[in-house]
Amino acid sequence: MLPLEFLRAALRVFLLRRRPDTATWGLPAGAVPAVLLALCSGLLMQGIEGFLLNGTPGHIAWNVTPDLLFPLAVLWISCWSAGVLLRRPQAILPLFADLLAARVLWLVLSVLVQLPVMTLPGQPAPPERPALEAAIDHALDGLALWWLLAALVRIARVLPSDQRAGKTRLLLAWGAFAGPALALMLLYPTNDLWQADDNPADGEPTIEAMREEVFYNQPNLLEDALDRVQAERPGVDDLYFLGFAGDANTPAIRNEVDLADRLLAERFDTGGRNLVLANDAGPAPQRPFATRTALSAALQRFADVMDVEDDILLLFLSSHGSSANTLVLSQPALALGDLDPAGLRSALDQSGIRWRIVIVSACYSGGFVDALRNDQTLVITASDATHPSFGCGVADRYTWFGQAFFDEALRHTQSFPQAFELARKRIAAREQATGETPSNPQMALGRAMAAKLLRLQARLRQPGGPGGSVQARWPAPGRGNQAGMSGVSEHSRAKISSFRRSLRFFSRRRATSSTSPPSP
Repeated sequence: MLPLEFLRAALRVFLLRRRPDTATWGLPAGAVPAVLLALCSGLLMQGIEGFLLNGTPGHIAWNVTPDLLFPLAVLWISCWSAGVLLRRPQAILPLFADLLAARVLWLVLSVLVQLPVMTLPGQPAPPERPALEAAIDHALDGLALWWLLAALVRIARVLPSDQRAGKTRLLLAWGAFAGPALALMLLYPTNDLWQADDNPADGEPTIEAMREEVFYNQPNLLEDALDRVQAERPGVDDLYFLGFAGDANTPAIRNEVDLADRLLAERFDTGGRNLVLANDAGPAPQRPFATRTALSAALQRFADVMDVEDDILLLFLSSHGSSANTLVLSQPALALGDLDPAGLRSALDQSGIRWRIVIVSACYSGGFVDALRNDQTLVITASDATHPSFGCGVADRYTWFGQAFFDEALRHTQSFPQAFELARKRIAAREQATGETPSNPQMALGRAMAAKLLRLQARLRQPGGPGGSVQARWPAPGRGNQAGMSGVSEHSRAKISSFRRSLRFFSRRRATSSTSPPSP
């Protein structure tokens, strides 16, 4: 009958029901198996929640168990302090068992609340719905507050009815309990018991030493990739694409550069006139690394095969960005310097390519705008010079900017300025729904480039061209990793709202994506 009594105790606490202040299940000794049942149930539910949110392939990360048990130790100390202050030491264990049972019920309810954004086994990932996700976040916060209120009510009922006048002791007991509980809710980050295989338990990417053959194969990869770039077509204003994924340890960055490469080939006729440079922490990289040297070589190759006076280059750079307005270049086992706006402008000018579209997806990327703008250039950035952008957590498929601009807007228009406006509104709505600080994406469009892009649109819309609208491919919802893209050291963990770091001691940390952030 213990599970039934366990459930009854949880419901009594959660529903603020009065109960005897003796033992939890009738005898003080009954609280011990209740505590064990609560521990096992909580770990099971936390594993189920992590499985539904992180998916497969994955593994049980037993090394995070101390992280899950530490808040329970704090809960025990809080219950002990409350019992001592109320001069009711015999109520400490029953109180702890009751509140632990209520916490397991809290976790069960939180899993049910999150079902609309979970990837159930055998089902496709649901689309991202910022308004729904924001409502779920508020519901989770409400559950946390309700548990805390129920705990305070339960503590008040420990005091015998003939001692209700001991308000001072009660207030002290409340403070002794609520202080540590709120501190954990606001400050303590928890890990998932079940983690995806590509998300190590400590939240940090695994860095392996670069093998000799990988190092020496890089010049060959770069040379082969440059040789495959096709020459321009006489009489056609061709669009060339150069993708640059600067961070090896963030899948969202490589994913969105690959997305842009595929989409532009499909809808903007860049097939054969495209090249991607990507840093990659995998054991056998198949593409040239994204370094400043490789970027300069690629720009020079493009200048050799394209008509630098008539053809257009679209350069898309995605990485983490620093508050100093530089683009972080990260490849394990290599020391790569950051890419700054002046250095990028110099490389572009040296290539001699006249018509340029430069898109930068990174935190603080607005710092590139002034350095790159001119009459023949379109510059688009994911944020302004003083704010982060979001969506490059380890579980995010694309950054918020990459999804909004490439996966949504450019599937329905072949106008880059119009796509920017659509993406900017989409991002602003998402930031407002999730409570993030606005990233303020930027655009600088030269007058001559505006006319040039209209001619490009007209060519693409001709019969037989690659025009038409394509349905957006929605990514799987991120874990609430709203990480921004503001540097490897600043964004090694997801940026999440302070109260939701609280969450349930058994529960996972959800990011709404964050991200942070989010970071890029």
